[in-house]
Amino acid sequence: MSYSEGENDSTMSSEREETFLRLLGSKGAAGILLYLDEHGATQHKEFDLPISRFTLNERLRQFLKFGLVTHHLTRKDAKKEWYEITDTGRKAVEHLKRLIEINAPPGRSKGDE
Repeated sequence: MSYSEGENDSTMSSEREETFLRLLGSKGAAGILLYLDEHGATQHKEFDLPISRFTLNERLRQFLKFGLVTHHLTRKDAKKEWYEITDTGRKAVEHLKRLIEINAPPGRSKGDE
């Protein structure tokens, strides 16, 4: 069976989309993105999340691949390194928040906590 170039591109795009959606549903992913959206530029040691450092590193690496976050490094006086959410990451957070609202228990509004 042979594929035309367009079909192959479609398959690759479909695989990327599936990988992206799987990433957003993976352990710690939503928490990291929501944290960056709320706190802005964050150094690695500042992430206050209930996930292991291994998981944090893995998710940040995956987010970089999809353009959801940027990694910054300076070496002026001392080494400083931090992560920031991108516009693409903010769009993903908007959708994640909507999904979280959809999953909220009946009768619970956005402001209830």
